[in-house]
Amino acid sequence: MPYELGHRTTKTVEKGAHFPLGATFTPEGMNFAIYSKNATEIFLLLFDKPDGEPTDVIQLPNRDKFIWHGLVKGLRAGQLYGYKVRGEYRPEWGLRFNVTKESPAKGDRYEKGEVRTCRACVLDGNRARDSRAWCQWLR
Repeated sequence: MPYELGHRTTKTVEKGAHFPLGATFTPEGMNFAIYSKNATEIFLLLFDKPDGEPTDVIQLPNRDKFIWHGLVKGLRAGQLYGYKVRGEYRPEWGLRFNVTKESPAKGDRYEKGEVRTCRACVLDGNRARDSRAWCQWLR
């Protein structure tokens, strides 16, 4: 059953920081920062199971210099997450936002290499890691 894309969570969400990009552990929880110059809204989706519906949908309302960010208190290693991004769909301008698809969730470290397509990322230690091909990030 499809879910409605709108902010719904029981978790405490604060402004967080725009740096570093990706998912970063802090003493309070997890900071998420994602770059998009043309997005109109970005939602962080939290999952309990890789193939399940999101348990929380968190709108990231804070934006500094095209970096959307938020701090979600109490998240721990092993949390599955992904993003949905709203914006214009104008392929002639290179804009292809589509909220029916999950955007790539990227780890907090960017390295050259292959991009693999998957559904969500799992937080492990201080970086996101691939979880049975459920994550898209640069390896």
